[in-house]
Amino acid sequence: MFNGHSSFVSSKGVSFDYGHLYTSFWLVMVTMMTIGYGDIYPQTHFGRFVCIIACLVGMLLVSTLVLALSSKLEFTADEARAYAKIKNLHSNDELRSKAAHVIVGALLLKREGGLMEKFAGRLLMLQRIRSLREENRSSH
Repeated sequence: MFNGHSSFVSSKGVSFDYGHLYTSFWLVMVTMMTIGYGDIYPQTHFGRFVCIIACLVGMLLVSTLVLALSSKLEFTADEARAYAKIKNLHSNDELRSKAAHVIVGALLLKREGGLMEKFAGRLLMLQRIRSLREENRSSH
């Protein structure tokens, strides 16, 4: 970026000129992302000024990105109402299905005459009633 105007110091205190453009890109990206590894840092006032500007621009870009993503991913009021309605319809369908299973179990229990079948039918009916109650509690 500003190859001839500033020199840098490594984290071990060794001064060097960053003769490669890649080194300046590395420093600017690390500064813009506010990571700050500390492997290189500017030694001159001009280089420090450039890093401060890079840090401010980086924070502005990251905050803009976060704001844009959060506004795009959030439901609007109409979408939230539609989602709640669909969820409610789905839970009502599941509730009706479970109630139908309970009724079928009760009819099978009434139709069956043997003791073992009655016990199995009652057990099945009780299990379905429990699952119906649990589903009803979880939907509220």
